[in-house]
Amino acid sequence: MNKQAITGALTEHYSAFVGYINMLSTEDYTYRHHQKWTAAEQLAHIVLCIQPLVQVYGMDKAAIAQNFGTTDRTGHSYDELLDAYQAQLQKGGKAPERFVPDTALTHDRAELTTRLNGQIQELCATINTFEEQELDTLGIPHPLLGKLSLREMLYNAIYHVQHHQAQAQEYLKQKNNSIKVKGFAIVTLDGTLIRFGYYLKDAPVTSGAFAALLPFSRTLFHARISGQEIWTDDVPSLDIIQENASVFTETGEVVFGPAQPARAKTANCMGIYYGEGKGLDCCNIFAKVVDEDLPKLKALGEHIWKSGQQVLTFQSTNE
Repeated sequence: MNKQAITGALTEHYSAFVGYINMLSTEDYTYRHHQKWTAAEQLAHIVLCIQPLVQVYGMDKAAIAQNFGTTDRTGHSYDELLDAYQAQLQKGGKAPERFVPDTALTHDRAELTTRLNGQIQELCATINTFEEQELDTLGIPHPLLGKLSLREMLYNAIYHVQHHQAQAQEYLKQKNNSIKVKGFAIVTLDGTLIRFGYYLKDAPVTSGAFAALLPFSRTLFHARISGQEIWTDDVPSLDIIQENASVFTETGEVVFGPAQPARAKTANCMGIYYGEGKGLDCCNIFAKVVDEDLPKLKALGEHIWKSGQQVLTFQSTNE
């Protein structure tokens, strides 16, 4: 990668990480999975790791050479460096103590994300002061990989944030896969029970967040332009990530619009498709009616189509 590609990748992946962190609920931001780092600690670790790079790349080039030396070997490609880093992790490589986050410093999410955004902007600005050749000849030490060229260290920084975002996502996926409740049911005014199963694999975050809201009752209406759907915009807000999101649904599926992005037409809306339809905007598709209860769901949808609305109660079920 040349300088332009490197700064573009840094901006892209660190912005994606900050966006992911900001979308997490407070519960998920601070959730600890089997003594692993929380998402908050992943964020603090990234901030700690980027700061030395900002300082080194901002130094006079002669000072970099004097303090860290030079390298005349052929540099690794991005993929080669990624393989070398993963090999060190598989051998048990750990972050040095100075890069281990202090939990007490993770509570101010806004301060940390603002700081990280500023660090990346500053780092990208300093990268542009180097000649391409200097990125290959000036060296810098890595705690697991030894001496790297400045370009190789930037390759590592690009992958490093993706690695920690993937860890945070995996730990939260494991959290939501451990949900004991496999689904929910709606109870109509005449006592009819209609059961739904969560998409725990495709939409674990949404399934877990929705399960935590239960039980509740809401008035659902028939959609005007999105097809055979009953819906409501009067639901508890879910400040969660977009996952398994689409405007295209199958009969029997349940959708929920996260609070963010607020510009989405379906933010803070919930819908249940009893037949064919297409959403006004992307929603998280997180559950589907059990096959044997589909006729009851269709009957409910047709009844609401004729009557205009109905109060439904949502409750947990293990069926």
